[in-house]
Amino acid sequence: MQWGVRRPDPVPVVLFRRPQAPTCPAPAFTVTAGDRLELWAPPRWPWPSTPGLFLSACTAELVELVGWFGFPFDRPVRVYVFPDAAALSAYYRRPACGVALPGEPGIAVAGDLPDPRPTVRHELAHLFSGAWGSMDPPLKSEGLAVWWEHRSGDPAGHEERVACVLWGQMARGRPYRVADILDPAVFRAPENVHACYDLAGGFTRWLVGRFGWVRYRDFFRRATAADFGEVFKAAFGLELWEAEARWYRDVMTNYRRRRF
Repeated sequence: MQWGVRRPDPVPVVLFRRPQAPTCPAPAFTVTAGDRLELWAPPRWPWPSTPGLFLSACTAELVELVGWFGFPFDRPVRVYVFPDAAALSAYYRRPACGVALPGEPGIAVAGDLPDPRPTVRHELAHLFSGAWGSMDPPLKSEGLAVWWEHRSGDPAGHEERVACVLWGQMARGRPYRVADILDPAVFRAPENVHACYDLAGGFTRWLVGRFGWVRYRDFFRRATAADFGEVFKAAFGLELWEAEARWYRDVMTNYRRRRF
C-alpha cells in the first residue's frame, strides 16, 4: 500500500478526447493492489461499502468482461475514485462522473455517485471495446457501454425508458432516427444526449439479442463512422432503416404489453 500519491502517472488520456493537461492536481490517493486491479482511493472513502468490497466488486466485473470479450489486459487496471464529480471534471477538463482511460488502462469514477456500480460497468466496457477498434460513431461505442451497464443491473427498467423516449418523440412528431444520431454533433447535443445514450443502449440490446454476441462483436470490430451502414448490412443482412423499424416494433409491442 502506498500513501500520499499525488496524481496518476502518466497523465491519463480521456476516451474520445485529445490529451489535455489537467487544470488542477489530483487528490492524494491511497493505492491498494489486487490481482487484476489497482484501487486508487481518496483520503476519505465515500461509500458505505468498504474499499476492499468495492475492489472485489470491480474485479468481478472485470472477470466477466474478460469472459465476454475474450482477452485480459497485460497489466492491472487502475480504478481511480475521485472525491466527487466536480474534482473529476476539473481534473479531466470535461463534465463527467466517470471516464475511461485506455492508455493506462484505467477508469475514473466520482465519489459522490449514489451507486458507483453502473458507472464502473460502463467505463470498464469502454476499455474493452476500445481495444477492438474504432470508437466512432458514439451510437456504437456508447451503445455497447450502456447495454453492458444495464445488462446485469436493471435491463427492464432501461428498456422502459427507451420505450418512453420513443413513444414521447413519436407523439411529438419528431421521432429520433438511428441514421440521424450517427452524427456525433446530434448525439452529444445537450438537448439530445440523455435520450441518445438510452436509445443507443436499447438498440445494442436488440442487436445482441436478435443476432447474438459473436455477430455483434464482428460488426463492432469492423464498423467505423465512414462505413457504418455498409458494414451494418454486411453483418446483419438488413439496411439500417429496416433494423430500426423492427427494433421500434419490438420495443413498442413489449411496452404496450407491460402497460396495457
